[in-house]
Amino acid sequence: MWRDLRHYFRALGRHFVGFAGGALVGFALLVWQNILKKGDIPTSVWWIAALAGVFVSGFLAWREQYRNVQALEDPAEELKRDALWPLLQKLDATQQLVLRQLVSLGRLSPLNTASFLMERRVWGGGTVMTYEAQASQLLGRIAENGLITFDKGSWEASRHLAKELRLWASGRLPGPKVVPART
Repeated sequence: MWRDLRHYFRALGRHFVGFAGGALVGFALLVWQNILKKGDIPTSVWWIAALAGVFVSGFLAWREQYRNVQALEDPAEELKRDALWPLLQKLDATQQLVLRQLVSLGRLSPLNTASFLMERRVWGGGTVMTYEAQASQLLGRIAENGLITFDKGSWEASRHLAKELRLWASGRLPGPKVVPART
């Protein structure tokens, strides 16, 4: 239960809009009462403003989780996920590292990929041009699996697998279903 509460409060924090909205309403009420001198505001109004902020952020957190569950239960999405695992298993560690970076940023050019790999010292020494050539080859090998496409001078996640790749990159994609062998 404590773990669930921790996840809930993290989700509330991610949806700070509700809290900020409640604070904004509270500030407006303070201005109304103390600066504009338009009249005293009952304590119940202050409580309603505070509870509305908690409700909105709680609803946004619930909606995020609900959408994640819906995406995981959709049969069409399940077929895509099942097709994705064999493609991901064909990639080596460096290719997976680059694919995660591409998915997290949305797009990568060979030069961006080269500097990303240079920062992590993936291939040892070398010039930027050497790294860029190697990065272009690496991106091409990932594209052979249909995971990424080249568009407008940079690489992006394949449109039909974009959602699944985002789940994979964040570590939330469930593993492939293992069907027990019949005996």
